[in-house]
This record gives sequence, C-alpha cells and structure tokens, in this order.
Amino acid sequence: MDQVQTVKPEIDSSRNDYEYKMAITVEDEPLQLEHPQETDSRKLVVNNMVLHLAVKQEVNIKRSKFDQEEHTIEKLYQCSHCDKRFIQQKHLEVHMRKHTGEKPYRCSQCDNQFSQKGNLVTHMKMHSGDKPYNCSDCGKSFIHKGYLEIHRRTHTGEKPYQCSYCNKSFARNQVLIRHQNTHTVDQLKHMYKCSDCDKEFSQKCHLVRHQQLHARQSFYNCIHCYKVFSRKENLVRHLRVHTGEKNYQCSLCDKKLAEKANLDMHMRIHTGEKPYQCSHCDKSFIRKKDIVDHQKIHTGEDQ
Repeated sequence: MDQVQTVKPEIDSSRNDYEYKMAITVEDEPLQLEHPQETDSRKLVVNNMVLHLAVKQEVNIKRSKFDQEEHTIEKLYQCSHCDKRFIQQKHLEVHMRKHTGEKPYRCSQCDNQFSQKGNLVTHMKMHSGDKPYNCSDCGKSFIHKGYLEIHRRTHTGEKPYQCSYCNKSFARNQVLIRHQNTHTVDQLKHMYKCSDCDKEFSQKCHLVRHQQLHARQSFYNCIHCYKVFSRKENLVRHLRVHTGEKNYQCSLCDKKLAEKANLDMHMRIHTGEKPYQCSHCDKSFIRKKDIVDHQKIHTGEDQ
C-alpha cells in the first residue's frame, strides 16, 4: 500500500513556504509527484538525493514565478520624503531610516549603531576577525565583498571614477570627491577655452554649446534689441523681458516670474533651502551667483 510523505524544504524566509506531498511506493520503485508538470520528466527512484533534487526543482520554479511577478507588481508604498516607491511596507520602513536617522541595530562590542542588519553583520566581522573575501593575486583578506572589489583595482589598474573637470581618473569614489574639491571656482571658470574667441567655460558642454554659435549659419534675432541667440527657446525666454509676460506665480505670495527656474529659486526664500554651500566655511546660499561672489573672499579676488 502506498505511503504519503510530506516534505517541507527549507527556502528563503522572504518567499512563501510550500509543502509537497509525495506518493511513495516500495523502495527502489518509480516515484510519482503530485505536480509532474513541474518536475523533471525522467524516471525518479526513491533515494534521498533524487527526492532533494525533485523538490529543489519545484521550489526553483516557484521562485522563478515569484521573481517574474515581482517586476510587474505595482509599487504601492511611496516615501513621503522623496520619490522612491516600494513593493512591500517593510522595504519602505528600512528606507525611511535614511531620512529619520534611526539606527536600531547596535553593536554589542562597541558604540556603533546601524540602520540595517546587514551593515551590523559586516561590522561585527571587524571584531571577530572574520575576513571571508580573499584576493587571488596577493592573498589579502577583506570583511566585505565590496572592499575586495575596490582592492582588486590595484592589480587591474581599473579607475572607473573620472573627474568631470579634468582627465584624471580614480579607483575609489571618495578619492575622486576629494580631488574635485581641489578645483577652485576660479580654476573651473577657465577650464575650457573657445578656440575662436576669448571666452572660457567651467564645463565642456557649455563650451560645445557656445562653439555652435561660431559654426551655425542661422541665428535668432530679437526684434526689440540687438541681441542674437543660437537657440530659439532662448530667444522666446528673452522676449519676456520686453513683453513683461510672467506666467509663473508663487503659491505662497503674490510674486509672479517670467521663468520657472526663477520661480524655483524664489521658492527657496519661503522654504529656507540653501543648496549652494561654501567648501571653505559653513555658509550656504540660495543662488549660485551668491556663492561665487562669496568664495572670492577666500580666494582673495575681491581685494
């Protein structure tokens, strides 16, 4: 008489758990599963290894279906502080710690705290001395796979982080950031020079756009003044100076502005946002022009 055995394999806790009932005949006889369409079509005999493979295959199919559904599921949980959205509430809760600063995972060996359990686990390896990631070139060991990947660049010579102001490249992002801070406002002003005239620019894209002025045959002329523009949208924007058209109104006061960019800048007066921070002191500014003028105090240009 057939026996019925229930097999409950261990799978990842984030997946749904499934039970599989198998009708087993006498030992070394053919085995039939209740879901033959989801298993290997070859004959299976009753032994631990084959049972394990059959169950594992079905679990993998279930996981594959879950992964496919995960890409189509609508992300219903949106962060109230930024535009990020998540499929599950628990993922949103973990993300929210970036905004709230909450760090519920505390190291039992020191005072360090972490927002995610995985970061605590990595940190604990510093105390235990566990370094499971080994470099195959020199034998050095690391507590985190990311650290090993950074170290490997010393052997391969890879430098994926390139400075946007000069041609230098770096193996680590932190070194790039430190390097970019060495470019002063005055240096950036004269980084890219036009070969047709004396104008200089801080970014290459601005130089390219400027050089189109020299190369293009057609220009957009203002009918009210002598100004000429290389792009039609710039002429349209300029014409508002003459017409007095102001389509962008502040929702917090009666102020109207001709351009959306000016409205965005004006809104910072109400919100208190000052995105331009001086790299030499703690002062911050609403407008980029203000920080450029301020930094001349540090560079000595205003003297």
